Amino acid sequence: MVFYSASPLKAEQHPLDTVPDHFIETGYFSTQPESSYNPAIRMAQDELLIPLGSVAATSFAIGFVHRFLADRLKSNWISTLGWPLLNMTYYFFMRPEFDRYTALRLLPSIGDATMVAAYGEDWAGAATPWLRTANTIYVGLEAIWPELKAEISAYRQCKVQPVVIEGSQSAADLSILTCPVKTSASNNKPALFIDFLDTDEVSTDSPLMKGLYQLREICSSISISKLMLVYEHSPDGGVQLRVFPQIGSGWQKPKVLEINNLQGGGWWSDLNFAAMQIQNSQPVLPPLSPSMIEGIGNTVSYPHESHSVDVDSARLEPVAGLFTLPQENDAFWFRLKPGSLLPGGYQPLPEVVLSLNSKWLGSSSQAKKFRKHSLIPETMRLPWRITQLGLMSFIRSQSIKAAEKLARSIEESIVLPGTLLGKGIIPDQILPHSEQTYDLQIDGLGTPERVTIETNDGKRLQGLLIRSNSAHDTGERTLHIHYHGNGETSHLAGRALFDALKPDNQSLAEFCNDQGVDILIPEYRGYRNDLEPVNGQTLLDDANLFYRLLSNQYRRVTVSGWSLGSGMAAWVSGQNNPDSTILLSPYTSLARVGRDMFMGIKIPKWLVKFNMETDQNIQHISPNTRIYLRHGSQDKVINPQNTQDLYNILNGSSRDNVDMRILRGRDHINILGDSGISDIFARVLKRE
Repeated sequence: MVFYSASPLKAEQHPLDTVPDHFIETGYFSTQPESSYNPAIRMAQDELLIPLGSVAATSFAIGFVHRFLADRLKSNWISTLGWPLLNMTYYFFMRPEFDRYTALRLLPSIGDATMVAAYGEDWAGAATPWLRTANTIYVGLEAIWPELKAEISAYRQCKVQPVVIEGSQSAADLSILTCPVKTSASNNKPALFIDFLDTDEVSTDSPLMKGLYQLREICSSISISKLMLVYEHSPDGGVQLRVFPQIGSGWQKPKVLEINNLQGGGWWSDLNFAAMQIQNSQPVLPPLSPSMIEGIGNTVSYPHESHSVDVDSARLEPVAGLFTLPQENDAFWFRLKPGSLLPGGYQPLPEVVLSLNSKWLGSSSQAKKFRKHSLIPETMRLPWRITQLGLMSFIRSQSIKAAEKLARSIEESIVLPGTLLGKGIIPDQILPHSEQTYDLQIDGLGTPERVTIETNDGKRLQGLLIRSNSAHDTGERTLHIHYHGNGETSHLAGRALFDALKPDNQSLAEFCNDQGVDILIPEYRGYRNDLEPVNGQTLLDDANLFYRLLSNQYRRVTVSGWSLGSGMAAWVSGQNNPDSTILLSPYTSLARVGRDMFMGIKIPKWLVKFNMETDQNIQHISPNTRIYLRHGSQDKVINPQNTQDLYNILNGSSRDNVDMRILRGRDHINILGDSGISDIFARVLKRE
C-alpha cells in the first residue's frame, strides 16, 4: 500500500511509522495495527482481565489481612485502615500511569490512613464516615475525569476543531469549524479558518508551508488578519471555494475561487462512506494544497478578477482506523472524530492532521506506541470508564465480602467444623436462634426441653435440657452440664452420651431416673443456628452463662467436656464451684493443637482467634472440685501428652483429688465407649 506518491512502502517498514504522533499519543486508534495480536483478545486483557482481576485479587488480599488481624488484635482501626488502602489501589487500577500529580490525587486517602493509624478509627468524630464517603466519590471521579473532561471539552468546543500541524512550527493558526458556522457570511457551511500570527518564518521544505508564509505576506500587505474558507457545491455539480477576508473586526464580501478537475464531492464529504466501504470510496479533495493556497492569494490580491485552480482529487487510504490523502511531500490525515454524548452536542467533521515532509522511520516504533493506548472507541470511552468503575466497585465489594467470610471461617472450619452444618458442606439445617435444637427422643425419658440464655452481646442461644423421670424434686437432683466436641451439635452429643455410657451396667436413661440426674448440653454459636462465633472468649462466656442459668436450682452440679468442650468445662469450673469436673481428650491450648497439626510449626497465641488456654484456666478450679482427666492412647487429633501436662500442672499445686488415666487402645472418637468412662460418670453422678 502506497501512502505517498514520492515514498513507496518498503518491506521492512511498518505502516504505522507514518501515522502522526498526535493521533497515537491521544489514543485515537480504533482498530489493530498489523503484526499485532487479535484486538478482541487485547481488549479483553487490557480492559477487563488485568484491571478487574487485579482489583479482585488486591481487594481480597487487603480485606482478608485486615479482617483476619482485626479479629485477633481486637483493634477496629486495623480493619478501618483497609478502606483508604483500597481507595489508593482502586485509583491505580483505573489510572495505572504515574505522574507528578498522582500523589496529590491520593493525598486524601493517604491522609485518612495516616490519621487512622495515629488516632484510631473515628479520628474526625461523627464526620469520619462522611469524609470517607466523600473520599471514595472523589477517587471515583478522579478515575473517570480524563474521559469526562474530554466529553465536556467535546461538548463545549465541538464547533471549533484545530488542524494539527506535525513536524513544523507553523506561522498560521489553522482551525476547522466542525459545526455549521452560525453567521450569515458562511451561509451555515463548514469552514476553514486561517488566522495569521505575527511569527518569524521558519525554514521548511514543505511547499504547503512555503505557500502559507507567502499568503501571510499578501494578506498582511492589504490589512487582512484572517481568512475563512467555505467550500460549496455549485449548481452545475462543481465545487467553489468562497474566501471571506476579515479586515479589522468585520468580514468582507466573499471572493470566489473555482475548483477544476474535481471528481466527486468536497474534502469534507464521503468520509463516512469511505469509512464503511473504503474500496468504493469516491475521490476526496484535500482541504489545502500549494496550488489552492496560490489561488487564494490571487483571489484576495485581485478581488475583481475571476480565479480558478486545478486540484487533483485523491482516494482515501486507510491505516489503523485513520485515513490519509497524499499531497506531494505532505499528507492530510483524517480521523472520524465523534461528537459529544452530552445532550445538545453536535456531530463534528473529521479532525485533520497535517504531516509535513513525512518520512519513513524504518521501524515499528509507532506500533509500540500504539499498543500503550486503549482500543475502546472514543465515543465509548466515558461510558466504558463508568461501566468499568461500576464493575470494579462491585468486584471490590464482593471480593471484600468473600475475603472477610474466608478470614472469619478459615479457622472456624478447623476449630469449629460444626459451624459448617447446613452450609452446603455438611448436609443439615440452619435454624433461627429461636429454634436452635432438634427434639431428641430417648427411651425412658421425656421430651428434652429448650433452655435459652441471653448472651453478653444481646443474642439468644439455646441449649438442650434432658430431664429425668425421677421422683425427686429439682432441688434434690443433680445437674450435669456436658460441653460437646467441635464436630457435633447438642442433639448429636446427647444421642452419643445415651448410646455410649453404661453407668452401673445400666443405660444412662435408667441411671438418671434412679439417681435423679438432669443433663444440660449447651449449644455453641454457629452450630445449626444463625449466630456467628466471635472468638474463643465469647464461646467461654456463653458456656458460663449456661452454667449459671440453672445451677442454683439443683442440689449439686457436675461438669464434663469432650475435646473442644473440655476447654469450656475447665473455664466454667474455674469460674464456679462444681462438685466434679470430667475432662475427656483435653488440651493445654488450642494453639498447641494447631502446632501439632501443622508439623510442629509454632503458632503465636494471638494469631489463634478461638484459642482456649486450659493450662491456665485449670489452675483456677477450686481445690474442692474433683477433677478427672481421660485421654485415648491412640488419639491422633489431640496428643495424649496434653493430658499428661495438665496433670503435671495440677500435681504441682499439691492437689490430691485429681484422677488421670491414659486409656489404652482408645482414639479421639471412641473414647466414650470405654468402660472406664462409664465408671467415672457413675461415680460422679451417683447420689451421695
